[in-house]
Amino acid sequence: MQVIERKCPKCHKDYSRTVNWVQSLEKHLARKNPCDSPPGTKYIRELKVPDIHVPSLDSIVWKKSKPSGLLHCDVGPWVLRDVFSKRENICFVQPNIAKNEIIVKVSKDRVITVTIDGFIKEFVNHVFLKRFDFTHEEHLRAWLRDNCIDTDSEWDGTFPETSIYFDEQGYKIKIEPDFMIHMRRAIRAFSIMQTSIDRYTIKRALIHFREDSA
Repeated sequence: MQVIERKCPKCHKDYSRTVNWVQSLEKHLARKNPCDSPPGTKYIRELKVPDIHVPSLDSIVWKKSKPSGLLHCDVGPWVLRDVFSKRENICFVQPNIAKNEIIVKVSKDRVITVTIDGFIKEFVNHVFLKRFDFTHEEHLRAWLRDNCIDTDSEWDGTFPETSIYFDEQGYKIKIEPDFMIHMRRAIRAFSIMQTSIDRYTIKRALIHFREDSA
């Protein structure tokens, strides 16, 4: 009767006392870092890809339910917080909150890395302008136009620069990019609230998706 060898043919590691020795040996032989690698060979880290579903900005499901009494500058941040308060809608991550970098899945086949301002632009075009109901919101529309956002067309990401001038009565008037200022704060606050484990998990899932789509 033929005796089946229960050792690795390369390094001769013995699996004879392992219950599921066939599976263990197969796993050993399928390693990314072969047991017979020459000295000095660069080690390949085997990172587990999180088994989670990451949606895309253009697939987010959300309906307007804006509470009354919000200032115009608080509407955008409120929408962002409300949309991403639902775990099934989270499709972006700021891996390192000290850096101006966000990884986001904008469509079913596209993951990109952008700045915070770049992410705000994608959020406005894919979610805010498409999902928010601007009916009877003429004052909000006018305020957004002052911030270079036309609710009837795609936004190019332009926003007003901070400037100071004096009116006819001699009062100092300061113009700021209020929409962008408040949206940046909302995104940073959201990122800070995420745990490092959540950020790592979403980052790995997004990067793996981008590599598979390349």
